[in-house]
Amino acid sequence: MLTDPGLRDELDRVAAAVGVRVVHLGGRHPVSRKTWSAAAAVVLDHAAADRCGRLALPRRTHVSVLTGTEAATATWAAAITVGAQHVLRMPEQEGELVRELAEAAESARDDGICGAVVAVIGGRGGAGASLFAVALAQAAADALLVDLDPWAGGIDLLVGGETAPGLRWPDLALQGGRLN
Repeated sequence: MLTDPGLRDELDRVAAAVGVRVVHLGGRHPVSRKTWSAAAAVVLDHAAADRCGRLALPRRTHVSVLTGTEAATATWAAAITVGAQHVLRMPEQEGELVRELAEAAESARDDGICGAVVAVIGGRGGAGASLFAVALAQAAADALLVDLDPWAGGIDLLVGGETAPGLRWPDLALQGGRLN
């Protein structure tokens, strides 16, 4: 939320370098708690920080206040009120803004639904790893069972799902690289 066009241009340039999308909410646009909390990062100027401080929005991470000059006492006060972690003078401290936006983007990607991962690895064929993996998955309240052995008979045979639709190892044609 930047009202200063120069700071907006700086933010757009830095965000492009980091590879993140910017949604500008400037001027008199109301700020909802949902918008405030959902953004990966919030970048404010003095006026926006002052306005958000008066709204008593909840504390959150990745809040920065930008200024084009040396930060005045009032800017620092507004930054503290809104819970900003950084007060950055642009363009001198753009490197710090790059790091902050990159960290915010990374943590936003990591904030997805997570769960425990259990890997079952057999020492050799016939050791019972597939049978144990099926039993473990059936014992869990909510589980995803994946057979990553391309030379195995297929976990679908063990659970009676060989007629169920879905991909099988022959359907995958990954030549190399990573599978995310």
